[in-house]
Amino acid sequence: MRAFLCPLTGLVFMATAFAGKAPFPSICGVKGKVEIHGAEGKELKANIKQTLYEKARIRTEKDSAICLELSSSDRLVVGEASEVEIPFIDFDQGLVNFIRLAAGEFLLLSKTGTPRTVASDLFRVEVQKGDYVFQFDRGTKSVPPAPPQTEAAPSAPPQKPSGTLTVIEGGVSFKGLETEVSAEVVSGQAATFEGEALDGEIQYDVLLKGKKVARGKLLPVKTLTSEELKTLNHRFSWQAVKGKIGKSVGGEVQVGGRTNSAAKRKTMNKGKGKTETKTKTKTESETESETETKTKIEDDPSRTAPTSLAICHNPQGQFNQCAWVCEHNPKSAKTCLLNHPKVTCVRSRCNASGEWADRFVYRTERAPCMAESTVKECDY
Repeated sequence: MRAFLCPLTGLVFMATAFAGKAPFPSICGVKGKVEIHGAEGKELKANIKQTLYEKARIRTEKDSAICLELSSSDRLVVGEASEVEIPFIDFDQGLVNFIRLAAGEFLLLSKTGTPRTVASDLFRVEVQKGDYVFQFDRGTKSVPPAPPQTEAAPSAPPQKPSGTLTVIEGGVSFKGLETEVSAEVVSGQAATFEGEALDGEIQYDVLLKGKKVARGKLLPVKTLTSEELKTLNHRFSWQAVKGKIGKSVGGEVQVGGRTNSAAKRKTMNKGKGKTETKTKTKTESETESETETKTKIEDDPSRTAPTSLAICHNPQGQFNQCAWVCEHNPKSAKTCLLNHPKVTCVRSRCNASGEWADRFVYRTERAPCMAESTVKECDY
């Protein structure tokens, strides 16, 4: 058994190590109260390693969440007060190609690029490789008028139904269900389709052969601010989950971060410049014996994020990018001298709070660090 961490959630979970895709989706983490029903409505236990066959319907309550391992590197994290359906799981390969969001929200992390359809009553999206957050809100019903000659406090107007796609990494076209107007949404952006409702029921225009077109409008695509990224990170950070204290995993050291069961031995940076790298580590205590090490690395002008989406600094990095640093390396060294005392190869991830977090220390023989720091797409 090896330990892994669901990206963005902070949930450490256990899963059987394997090469290639997982044979069938399985539960990799649970928080709070979660209900799962399989084929023929049979209730399944929401336990780690529980495998899902044929189909699944998942409901989470407030302050609850669940992580599903769809393959060796694809994850589905269902947020609180949500309902998600997987109507069909491929019998031969265990593939999940269709996910329906009935209510609430989920995070889909797809590194394999497996084509998947995500649908709700307001949208239908085709996604491949990338990290996406989907949200669906049915809105609120209008309040009946008060009887004559009675006083009633003014009520807020009913909230319209809405479907939102937030792209953490990647890009996809988004529009309302069967509507004509679409928008391209890329990393760091979000798009919302605002529907119409009557007495709490979503309204559609019904065309020939029963084709339904959602009534409503596509709102302008917006770029997320740092505060909005922090809010997003907070919703998918399960701070109440234990197990974030550093532990040895298959000979690799994990300190409040993610592990990679198939770490790649490859050159991370072929730059010719020599850069002096200093590190400083900040550790903060968390409730229930949780600790998380967050590393901030001083500016490296030769390694900067290519766009204005950079939210981490020292060095600059975009949300969910990783930095590889050879810590305590001699100043004159041209390579990462891991045979020297205290020299370590560390990988950190840029989180939504603009901090280098999820610190991971490689074993010496598997370390990919070079003498100068590197910022690029994470290798897991």
